[in-house]
Amino acid sequence: MNSKKGIYFPNLNGVRFIAALSVLIYHFFSTKILIGHLGVILFFVLSGFLITYLLLEEKETQNKISIKKFYIRRILRIWPLYFLIVLIATIVFFFIKNDENSRTQFSAIIYFLAFIPNVAFVMNISFKYASILWSVGSEEQYYLLWPWLVKIKSNQKILLAFVFIILFFTCIPHVIDFINNHYLGNSTNILFYSSRIMARMSFNSMATGGLLAFLYKYKPVYIKFLFNKIFQFVCLIILLGCWIFSVEFIFNDQFYALLFGIMILNLALNPDVIFSLENKVFNYLGKISYGLYVYHLIAFDINIFIITKCLKMTYTNSIYFFIPGVLITVIMSSVSYYFFEKPFLKLKLNKFSLIKSGDMLSKKE
Repeated sequence: MNSKKGIYFPNLNGVRFIAALSVLIYHFFSTKILIGHLGVILFFVLSGFLITYLLLEEKETQNKISIKKFYIRRILRIWPLYFLIVLIATIVFFFIKNDENSRTQFSAIIYFLAFIPNVAFVMNISFKYASILWSVGSEEQYYLLWPWLVKIKSNQKILLAFVFIILFFTCIPHVIDFINNHYLGNSTNILFYSSRIMARMSFNSMATGGLLAFLYKYKPVYIKFLFNKIFQFVCLIILLGCWIFSVEFIFNDQFYALLFGIMILNLALNPDVIFSLENKVFNYLGKISYGLYVYHLIAFDINIFIITKCLKMTYTNSIYFFIPGVLITVIMSSVSYYFFEKPFLKLKLNKFSLIKSGDMLSKKE
């Protein structure tokens, strides 16, 4: 919602928390229930929605988009925690390195410093504690393109660009795989890696969120039906059923991205939404969700150490050990947010944000 102070979308911190929680559940229990990859897709759609909406608002109110300030805002939000995790992973690597993994781990550092961790992920180049950052790399690559696209004066061209990106990144990986499978014997070649890198870039998921933000602002009549209560209910049931039971489709990420986008649109902008995630607990956990996402693997290992070494207990993937793992993650993320991330966020808000948005608008902050 818009106000003189800025823009605040209700419920979206709850969405952030649910996305992060699904990743934690997936990595702890190692099951396909609430598969964590779809939690990342949810993050992507939400990011595309928010970034696009704010850029369009800036374009309207300022009559231009400051590319420089956009990149500085992204740097201040993403880079500090990203490079902190890379530093931690590098320190861990030098403590546990051996002849078998040293070369691979060292090359991983190069990929992560170059901000292409998604490429390392596809190449199976693991980097303990940092491999989770592959999705952050995808978002940063997306940000290189997005302000230039939204800056285009013609709304028709922007709309066509959104549709093209969605179709291109949804369909082309499958076309490449078809060619590789049927004509090249499914060999591990440049086509094999190209399709997987494109899939991990997930530009189609982010563009889906962006498209819905664009349509809401400039073509609301086209998406009016998305706000219907019965339609919301049907979409929610389909989404939860498919996500919980890990139903897969040929265009899997895009199928879920569309459903996620519909629910995000309603939660953020529909006063008649069928449910709410707006509460103090979800707002807080959503606020620290970046930390929840990047710290949880470290927190889980700390949890294992406490259980097995300090308490001398047998560790199992049970709910009794999941809960303390989550608590450790929340503590680490909270400390990180208030003592490490927040100064960068305040600088971002006060010096480089032309459109004020999010939790930093709150008087409590």
